[in-house]
Amino acid sequence: MSFDAKKYHSIYYIKHREEILANQKEYYKKNPWMNNYKKAKGRCQCETNKRYHRYGGRGIKFLLSVKDIKFLWFRDKGYLMKLPSIDRIYNNGNYSLSNCRYIEFEVNRELKKTHCKRGHLLKGKNIKIRKDGYRECKLCMKARRLENGKLS
Repeated sequence: MSFDAKKYHSIYYIKHREEILANQKEYYKKNPWMNNYKKAKGRCQCETNKRYHRYGGRGIKFLLSVKDIKFLWFRDKGYLMKLPSIDRIYNNGNYSLSNCRYIEFEVNRELKKTHCKRGHLLKGKNIKIRKDGYRECKLCMKARRLENGKLS
């Protein structure tokens, strides 16, 4: 009778599931940057990842080490953020130390938008970037000033 490693690991996991999950939770609590590392790496390198076509499928490479992610975490003060998110500054660039930063998830989500709420294109001269990183539509800003009577 031969040894079936997959079956053994499956049985072990079932018997020790709670302990394994508790250890994982404790690990990510002590190393919160590792969750971002694992997810970003998966998007670029794992063809079965549901977002692979947007990252690895487009040729985006994951060039960061665990030390690099940890450095970014402390440099950008990810520990002070509500929901830290890793962002590629140049969207078509690789995940590299010079092209990545930690920002709030909400800010990162805003950066991915191509149009404002009123449908104006957020590109070129129509964008104002606020100090907190959010982008504002200049056409909408002008319309608000007109509505408030501050512009003639």
